[in-house]
Amino acid sequence: MAERKTRLEPGTPRVGLIPTSLRVPVSKDLSYPVGAEIVSKLLAGVPQYELLNIYFAGYVTAATLRRRIARGEPVGIFEASYYHARPALNRPRSFRGLETWELRVHPIPRERKFETRRLLVEDGLQRVRSWLTLQRPPVWYEGTKRCSLQIVFDDGSGILHQESD
Repeated sequence: MAERKTRLEPGTPRVGLIPTSLRVPVSKDLSYPVGAEIVSKLLAGVPQYELLNIYFAGYVTAATLRRRIARGEPVGIFEASYYHARPALNRPRSFRGLETWELRVHPIPRERKFETRRLLVEDGLQRVRSWLTLQRPPVWYEGTKRCSLQIVFDDGSGILHQESD
């Protein structure tokens, strides 16, 4: 009988969904614009795929989001980040040399879900994919880096903005 592998060997592509590390429940007035299935499908094949984790982080109220939208302020909807903790004597051994790649999905008012999803699927996640696949010098991998996608609803239609390191 063949031995069953329980862990991925380095370099082995992950098959299936990117694991969800946290999913914060949101009120009935809020919704996450995309799920792990859509994100996994659109980011499949990126070099970090087997290292990615998804967090659905909803620490904002629907009223706060609606106020920001009404004022024309940007609302964060998706973020990809990289963190590298350099070895240091003041850090616990488990954190020395720690590297993480994370994806964070932020909630949006339920009535804006489908438009936001469309923008993420058609454009936003392609931008994140490009950010993940950039060739970078070794010095880039020191510290924390982010690629944030924000949406601004201008006269009822959404416009996607990107900020990245």
